[in-house]
Amino acid sequence: WLNLDKPAGMSSAQAVAQGLRDVIDGRATQFSFEYPCHSSEELRWFRMHAAPMTSGDLLITHFLTRRQDRGSADALG
Repeated sequence: WLNLDKPAGMSSAQAVAQGLRDVIDGRATQFSFEYPCHSSEELRWFRMHAAPMTSGDLLITHFLTRRQDRGSADALG
């Protein structure tokens, strides 16, 4: 997973785990994290969003935020 806003020295997995813990423990009202999930045909980025529910559960959704054909001129730039 890629996130340019994660704290220095922290891996993406650690940043996600900390963000989810912060929401679960009530230190944050929500958490979002953008990550790549590329296929052989296209470059794709998703955003994971976590928010608490009134039931006490955690709602986690994943949204496609960007998509680009691998063959396009600016696919990697």
